[in-house]
Parts: sequence; C-alpha cells; structure tokens
Amino acid sequence: MHRPLCSTCLLAVVLLAAGTGAARAAPLLELSIDHPSQSARAGQTLDVSGTVTNRSGADLSATDLFLNFSGFDFATVTPSQQLGAVDFSLPDFTFRSGVDLFTVDIAPTALAGLQTLQVVLQDTAGNLSPSYSFVVDIEPAVGTVPEPPTLLLMVAGLAWLIRRARHRPAAPSPFSPSA
Repeated sequence: MHRPLCSTCLLAVVLLAAGTGAARAAPLLELSIDHPSQSARAGQTLDVSGTVTNRSGADLSATDLFLNFSGFDFATVTPSQQLGAVDFSLPDFTFRSGVDLFTVDIAPTALAGLQTLQVVLQDTAGNLSPSYSFVVDIEPAVGTVPEPPTLLLMVAGLAWLIRRARHRPAAPSPFSPSA
C-alpha cells in the first residue's frame, strides 16, 4: 500500500529543487574583461575590451547594452562607455569577444594607488549581469630630469680646453740648437 505524500513535503521538495537550479543557472547577461587590472599614470587613458555573452532569450544589438559603473572616486578616474559605439548583433545564446567596452581617464592630479570600479552590464529589458571589478593601478608620476643648460656645457668645455692648453709641455722649437 502506497502512502500519499503530504502536500507540505511535496512543496518543500519542489522549492528545494527550484532553489538549487536557480543557484546554478547562468546569468542572462555576462561580461568578461580581457585585462581586469591595468596600470597607468596620471593624465593617461586606459582602453578596456572584453567579451559580452547573451542568454537573455532575445536577440540583442550593441546599442541595446549599457554599462553601469560604481564604487570609484569620481575625482580620480572617469569611465566612459564605448560599448555600442560600433554596432553589432548578439543573437540569443551567443557571445562576442574583442568588444571595446569602456575607457578610463586618469585625472592629471591623481595620486598613486589602486582604484576599483564595479561594472554591471544591462540590456534595454532590464536584465543585469553580475558585478565585475576593474582595477586601475595608478603609478607614481615620474619627475622630469633637469638637463644642464647648453651655455653651462659650453663654458665647462672651454674651461677644460684652456686648462689643458696651459698645462701642456712646450714643444721644442725647430730653430733651437740641439745638444
């Protein structure tokens, strides 16, 4: 004789299975940054490229995608979206690599240190990718090496020539009697 499962047990099993499946489901949109950590000096601009994956259930174009940036110092770095500047199609369940994603301008007054940007990919339907980190390692500014002025070099060279001429032994005269 079979006992019927209680409705509570059945509901618990269904919820557990649904929760387990959701934990393993791939995100609808994905973003992969080719070089997630880059170095630059103050005043420079970094170009960031990567791969975009679409599992949203709809065909997308580059102009349907947007990047959201957060978690950085606005006075030090300025990200600018490049994604969509060159249009391409991204059918459902496909990816596109080598995509120009964004640039990061480093302020001319930026101090050395790490700046982390959080980047999220979004489409026009409101689907979001997980948050990805991009790290900018701002290197210390290199001071210019002062060059000696040209006049100083010429004077030093002339002084050396005069000193050498004074300390040179006198050459014998061809008219002097030889012994």
